[in-house]
Amino acid sequence: MNSPRAQLLLPLALLLAGACGRPPEPPPAPPTLERVVSLAPSITETVFAIGAGDRLVGNTEWCNYPKAARSVPRVGGYMTLDAERVLAVHPDAILMLAEHGHLRARAAELGIPVVMLDNKTVPDILTTIRHLGRLLDHRQEASRLVAEIEGRMAAVRKRAKDSFRPRVLVTVGRNMGSQGIDSVCCVGRTPFHNELVELAGGTNACELDQPYPRIGPEGLLRMDPDIIIDLMDSHATPEDLEKARTEWLGNGRLKAVQTGRIHVLAGDYTVVPGPRFILLLEQFAGIIHPEAEGGP
Repeated sequence: MNSPRAQLLLPLALLLAGACGRPPEPPPAPPTLERVVSLAPSITETVFAIGAGDRLVGNTEWCNYPKAARSVPRVGGYMTLDAERVLAVHPDAILMLAEHGHLRARAAELGIPVVMLDNKTVPDILTTIRHLGRLLDHRQEASRLVAEIEGRMAAVRKRAKDSFRPRVLVTVGRNMGSQGIDSVCCVGRTPFHNELVELAGGTNACELDQPYPRIGPEGLLRMDPDIIIDLMDSHATPEDLEKARTEWLGNGRLKAVQTGRIHVLAGDYTVVPGPRFILLLEQFAGIIHPEAEGGP
């Protein structure tokens, strides 16, 4: 490979690879990581949950849980990466999700390994916990966390076993019109919220395969859910929660409104697919089957 011909062909091969649009690949990650950067709140939460928070040397502006995550240097936003800040913390690898795929090439340019993770479903979340336990040398802590979560999931399944499955509409936003709620952004059949509804003993009232479709008043009437669960972020005040309930009461033709089964939940864990999904699952179970033992 040291011949003049090889020296000429190698640059040509690299040129052709670039011309074909093939993005550069980051270097492989070492088997154990001492210093990592996280690009997602769910990853940051998982790192701390397995007791490896001291190995996190960078995260994003959206990584606010646990409280200790807020003191970690910020290296970008959810979909952005500040190269200068990343290089300043000298990470062994950058931890990212599939939606961060466009940042792989940027990491390659910086010469930093990448670990791709997936938190789209409950099994994905548990796999991520185990995987990070291996990479960050916290296997036992990760195994204990998974075992605890699986035990609580088993308790939820037991509550829902052989029960009637009410139709549940989960929403993550609503727009108001002159006649009340004009449209809602609801959970379709693909996000992990749909999985939580099923695990908790319900059926998703939204049968659309889109992740978060927007539904108008007529669409709401066609669905006519037995239960409505409205998810709000952690910044929602008690007044915001009460306002949301009042807005739903304006849709008096919906079965869920007529029976008083409107529930508004607030908290960052309601939209972050990390280890705390178990809290939301348990809340869903209590709402969907309050008649079961242990229900509210």
